[in-house]
Amino acid sequence: RATYVPITYVEPAGRIDAMLGHDLLDEAARRQAVVRAQQSGQIEAAPPLQIQGITQGSGVVVRLPVYRGGAVPASEPARRAAFQG
Repeated sequence: RATYVPITYVEPAGRIDAMLGHDLLDEAARRQAVVRAQQSGQIEAAPPLQIQGITQGSGVVVRLPVYRGGAVPASEPARRAAFQG
């Protein structure tokens, strides 16, 4: 496929580095959160990831859309066009 949205930041650092690089478009619920964030310009949460080798704790994936130029475009078509991830 043409588009991938990998996880590039996790907190706390070091504890869950296995999440880095996981593509948020791989599963429907996370893909929907990415699309909602892209279209709305708002932060969106997705269901927790189940990462092999991580058995403790819980978490959530939070998407903050990033657009070319840094600002959130005013219209949904402009947000789709300027979406970087």
